[in-house]
Amino acid sequence: MMCSQHLMTIITMPAFMHAAAFEAATVDNSQGLKQAPDTVVEEATMTITSVGIEIVCFCVAFAMIRFFSKAHSSKGAPLRHANKKLCDATPEPATTLQAWRSHKRTGSIRGQELHHWAGRVMATEPEAFVEEFIGHLAQMSPPDHAVLPGEVSILMEVAAKAGRPEIVEAVMQAAKERLGVVEDPIRAHHCRLTAHASCGSEHHVEELLRQERAQAADGTVALRSLAIVVRGYMRAGKLQGAILQLQEMHRLGHEIPPRAVSKLFAAAAKAGTMKETYTSLGGQIHVPEDAVTA
Repeated sequence: MMCSQHLMTIITMPAFMHAAAFEAATVDNSQGLKQAPDTVVEEATMTITSVGIEIVCFCVAFAMIRFFSKAHSSKGAPLRHANKKLCDATPEPATTLQAWRSHKRTGSIRGQELHHWAGRVMATEPEAFVEEFIGHLAQMSPPDHAVLPGEVSILMEVAAKAGRPEIVEAVMQAAKERLGVVEDPIRAHHCRLTAHASCGSEHHVEELLRQERAQAADGTVALRSLAIVVRGYMRAGKLQGAILQLQEMHRLGHEIPPRAVSKLFAAAAKAGTMKETYTSLGGQIHVPEDAVTA
């Protein structure tokens, strides 16, 4: 009976334990077969227990490694998800106009900051220019109203350099009606000259210069007005018109700034009319060396 139990124990052992059991059963035949079954069972039980403990430890270690690996890989997920939600909740303004409307809520925008935003809106959505910026100035608190004339001049200058005379007029009209600001006549005249010259409207420029001559005590155009027209014509690519104004400056005895001549030739180089420009000056106006070699 005991031999049968011993046989069943051997059969049910794992395959890798058969060799150990067999060796234990045949170690010392001098002790007799009666002691073999108990010895084999005892040693087999100890071996199985040891291997089982090792297997359990291995499984536990493997499970812990997988657990901490997953935790590390997903560590930044909640933060990234939260950041994505924050970005979705506060999207960037889609247009310059929307960006301006968002920015102006921070308070009164004046000086260089106003000039910056006015230039951006004028370049992208000029149809909204007057309402947006005159409306903003109209909402200024009473202590800030002392700066309104200067701020209105900034808006007029931006519109003038963009070559939009109709917006210059609209700014002056809205400033008068909504802000009670009347622009200085000389500054208004210069803005009109800038606007019409910058859009290449020579007819309107000549009319404005004619009016200035008629109002001047000596019947001539001021140097500043001529310089404004020269810059505006160069901005519009009207180089021949700019040359005529430079010649008028020379005829009136004004000193022509070398920088103005250099800018003229820089524009002529882009247009491919360097030779024609030099010929048009007729040797009457000094041409700086850097202007020709630029």
